[in-house]
Amino acid sequence: MSTQPPRAHSSDNSHHEAIASWFLGPKAENHQVMRDAFNTIVNDLQNARLDYHPEDQEFVTADVKDSISYNSSLDRMKDLLSTLSRYMSEHNIPFYSPRYNGHMNADLSLPGTLGYMMTMLYNPNNVAPESSPVTSLIEYWVGQDLCEVLGYRRASATVELTAPSSEPIGWGHITSGGSIANLESMWVARNLKYYPLALRNAMAPGAPFNYISHTFRVRLCSDGPESEGKLFSACDTWELLNLAPSTVLDLAPRLTSEYGMSSDYVQKVMADYICQTVTKDKLDKDFEIDKPPVYFAGSTKHYSWPKCAAITGIGSENMRDVRLDNRTRMDHHHLADLLEECLQERRAVYAVVAIAGSTEHGAVDPVAEIVHLRDRYQKRGLSFLIHVDAAWGGYFTTLLRDEPKCTFQANSDHIEPSMTLLPYTRRQLEALKYADSVTIDPHKSGHIPYPAGGLCYRDGRSRFLVTWTSPYIDFQEEGVQTMGTYGVEGSKPGASAVAAWMSHKSIGLHKNGYGSVLGEAIFTSAKFYCHWATMEDTDLIVVPFNMLPSETKPGSSEAHVQAEKEFIRERILKPTNRELLADTEAMRLLSTLGSDLMINVFACNFRIDGELNTNITEANNLNSKIYERVAILHARDKAVDRDIWVMSTVLKQKHLGEALTNYKRRLSLEGDEDLFVLVNVSMSPFPTETNFISSLAEAFKQTANEVIRQSCVPRNIILPDYHTFILQGTDPVYMVSMPMFHMANFREQVILCVDLPEDVRQAYADAREDTPGVVFTISTADEEVLSDILLRGSFIANMDDSLPTSRRSLSDPDQWHFQSDFEVSNIRIIQRRSLDSSRLDSKYPSHMPFYLYGTRDQMHIDHILLCSPNVQLSSDQVTLDLHPDFGDFDFDAELEDGVIAVMDDVREEVMQPFGPGHDPTFFRPNRTFRVSLYRDPSSSPGMASPFSDLLARGTITLGACVYRDFEKINRDLTAPVTKSKRTATPEFEAFKKFITGETDCQKLDFATLDIVPPQPPAAPPVKLGGFLIADRYQEGACSDRNRNIGKRSSWKVSWSTDMGRSQ
Repeated sequence: MSTQPPRAHSSDNSHHEAIASWFLGPKAENHQVMRDAFNTIVNDLQNARLDYHPEDQEFVTADVKDSISYNSSLDRMKDLLSTLSRYMSEHNIPFYSPRYNGHMNADLSLPGTLGYMMTMLYNPNNVAPESSPVTSLIEYWVGQDLCEVLGYRRASATVELTAPSSEPIGWGHITSGGSIANLESMWVARNLKYYPLALRNAMAPGAPFNYISHTFRVRLCSDGPESEGKLFSACDTWELLNLAPSTVLDLAPRLTSEYGMSSDYVQKVMADYICQTVTKDKLDKDFEIDKPPVYFAGSTKHYSWPKCAAITGIGSENMRDVRLDNRTRMDHHHLADLLEECLQERRAVYAVVAIAGSTEHGAVDPVAEIVHLRDRYQKRGLSFLIHVDAAWGGYFTTLLRDEPKCTFQANSDHIEPSMTLLPYTRRQLEALKYADSVTIDPHKSGHIPYPAGGLCYRDGRSRFLVTWTSPYIDFQEEGVQTMGTYGVEGSKPGASAVAAWMSHKSIGLHKNGYGSVLGEAIFTSAKFYCHWATMEDTDLIVVPFNMLPSETKPGSSEAHVQAEKEFIRERILKPTNRELLADTEAMRLLSTLGSDLMINVFACNFRIDGELNTNITEANNLNSKIYERVAILHARDKAVDRDIWVMSTVLKQKHLGEALTNYKRRLSLEGDEDLFVLVNVSMSPFPTETNFISSLAEAFKQTANEVIRQSCVPRNIILPDYHTFILQGTDPVYMVSMPMFHMANFREQVILCVDLPEDVRQAYADAREDTPGVVFTISTADEEVLSDILLRGSFIANMDDSLPTSRRSLSDPDQWHFQSDFEVSNIRIIQRRSLDSSRLDSKYPSHMPFYLYGTRDQMHIDHILLCSPNVQLSSDQVTLDLHPDFGDFDFDAELEDGVIAVMDDVREEVMQPFGPGHDPTFFRPNRTFRVSLYRDPSSSPGMASPFSDLLARGTITLGACVYRDFEKINRDLTAPVTKSKRTATPEFEAFKKFITGETDCQKLDFATLDIVPPQPPAAPPVKLGGFLIADRYQEGACSDRNRNIGKRSSWKVSWSTDMGRSQ
């Protein structure tokens, strides 16, 4: 029987009451505490200034305070503060609210906030004790607190860290964030890997350390503990690159302990040889290293890692991805394969990065297995560092630590549920103590104000590898260290260290402190997972990324899955907390649900008339538009307009592989495109009551259903509508459709050859002769379905000498047209190609292809739409001049069968996508291009690959009538309906001028600005089949280039930007 303690349990009221004292509160319930503390801080600040040389005169006198300039300046500051404070209170993100379940942001801890505010007023700079005697000392002990909670050995004031030791002493410090901590760890890994090579050069003949080269021995990573080692000067390059980290850190101290060298002398000599000075490239050349060492990390790594590789000179291409399993954890079996390859080809490894709480999944990599792999491979001669990026997960180790002395008295009158860690997660966090370094961010799960990242070393001597001063600790008075000596940063706020220290001491780095906060948040996260796993409606399905237990059991059927969902609804979601905690079976199941660390990835899909959508692009549209409704993405948006908040991300097929393929399968989606998903991170310890969480889930469900009704359905159903075609040629007449990628009614590229009544055709031909550059169009006189038109072979039409200006102009019987109410007949299909995203390529073609059609006397072209977003480019009556070197062929017959003209000098892949400010101006009347002609392969997708059946080469000259469009073709006619709240408000316009200084006003009258003045009438929406959509012919509908604003949120920054273009 398992001895693992139950994961879910009651957090008695005394613990929850303590938690309530650690935050300002969702409704600022502790505002008086903060006011009183502010008064104390200001009083102490005042007293400090009064007590400092009280004999000094007063500088801001009563006369000064009575002056006009003084009071005018104060009034200006107060007005600025009042306006900015009011606007920020309404428009900033409500991280403090339990309704916020978006990014890794939450209410700040009250002690952290007060500590930051207090220290900020003194403005200490932790670059050196001279400017921060108190806060440098505090930062040092904050680093020791973090080391201890991670499992490292804590230092004392009497330990000399420069001496070799089998019991390393940890060391940590505050950084501006996890990215800088990761960069520092990589800097250390690079320098450590090359330090033995630098020392070897320092022992070369004629070098300062040559005299010890015949006696200095070193133990190889494959040597046993009793081995005498090998002469250092006799080690080959591979052996030097694979010394164990502790062995490398012992090298410099051993020169002092065994040869009596001073540490100053060692540093002075080595400064001329280390890669910091001579560069890694020189050491590679000196030791003939032709296979660059590599870094390994799971493909869910933070975007900072490739940046770090670029900055340190390691190179992002040497940052190698390790495959993931179905829970997005690193696949340690694949890592073993990669390490084996490195061993066989003798390629050194800097480090393996394990993630403890991936940013987008909350997944924890198998740290314990990675430690085991290093032990295994060190015995075979391959050594490397292990770094754990626990920026998110580091504080969860508090759930593993008992409180030294319990300060709370149990109170069972009220129950607040709490949860501990999954057994798997617990094992990995317990293994952090074996990692060489760990990134841990107090400003994430530590609830500390920004900026407060952190980096801890298992062996504190590692920091000497990235310092520019002597590698020893100067034990100054009270143990104050020059914190700014180590790492990347110099100047940094002492306030961050004090904020962390205040929180650590007030809350406690143990299971009854931070563990209580995180435990209640984990319970909330698990409840949200239950909602996502069981949420379903007539037209909506929701699927979490992490599978239910019934989905992972061999032989489990859909009936088993549905039964488990019903159990969750009835036994976990409906009961009160007290009832749930008393239900052993329900709690046992709840203890197995959710992600490793409190982050739920989920996605929605939809049904139309009971049929489940299988198109990834349409699912992406649904989820991105939901995201836009549950997030603030612009300074004009108001927080009060959002009922629930989640974040989003894009799961990339190339990174997640089979894990994403399996997830798409569970969503009933087909294809290799990347997937836009939603994420909720539950950091608040307050929304544990059942009804509140359920109300948030219901608000989300309503939002999703609204998006389905307003966007997904009208985008994907075919209804009778007006169709417009671009006219080409006069004898015969061709018609080119005006397609749209995002509306099923127009999701085809169609080219037709038609007959017109002779009088209509002649009038059109005469007008074309008089105005050859005018674009003529034909539109259906009535609402029609395109397939019906093509099947019937005719329709009643109107002709215009321009594009229609509105849908009303087509439906109004009194509207003037160039030609009216005539029949288009004898319709022949020249090209008909689906623009469904599943039929499109994921990349643009290297060169731009066109359909070439018509007759020898009148030839026309239309750009082949292979990818989305795209541009429609059409020209009639082009001139083709073929090169004489190509043999005879029946051009007329080939033209009838289908010819592709590829513009040899137009590189489509480097020009797309087109849009505002980037027009396809190269495509203009009478311009000549080199072309290659190919037979039409009539296959799709796959046309982006080079065509093989070459017919001829030559030049093509565009005609006088050219049509270009990148706006209408990429429009989403449902977007304005879902973005109605995004219109600029008088308040926002006034605030923008206030910020930019375009107005002399120092204070805004918000009451006046709330009164919206009359606005010019907007283009009215069109009602089609009961749905409101935008008028495709009028300006203002959203295009593919700026739809899915969520993708362009600043939170979506990533190193890899090759988003699937067909989304």
